[in-house]
Amino acid sequence: MVERRGFTATHKPPEQAGVSGATLPRSSKEGVQMLRLQTRAVMLEATQAVELEPGVVLPPGYYTGAETRTGLATASGDVSWTKPEYKIELTKDQLTSIGARVSPNLTSMKVDVTKFVRSGELAVT
Repeated sequence: MVERRGFTATHKPPEQAGVSGATLPRSSKEGVQMLRLQTRAVMLEATQAVELEPGVVLPPGYYTGAETRTGLATASGDVSWTKPEYKIELTKDQLTSIGARVSPNLTSMKVDVTKFVRSGELAVT
């Protein structure tokens, strides 16, 4: 996996569905804390073109993606969650069609679109 300017390259087919999570123990002064990672499949909508970076424009439409958030749970059971982050996975053909330069052996790329969701340019539907 390679990450550049918000893009994460993968060399496997897209496979993100449902909700998944992981829990890792972590100790602190308050006792044992659990670090939680939660990912769920989402649909993102671009009602107008979104410029991901100069010259790379995501056209209006619907895109499958993933919402990921991290939580810290204490022994008391309370969980404090971070703001979610969003990524969409685009195929090599999709990337080429929107103006991205891709390497010949690339099959897909995960694109961090969190800032576009937070700004309202992409909506979680």
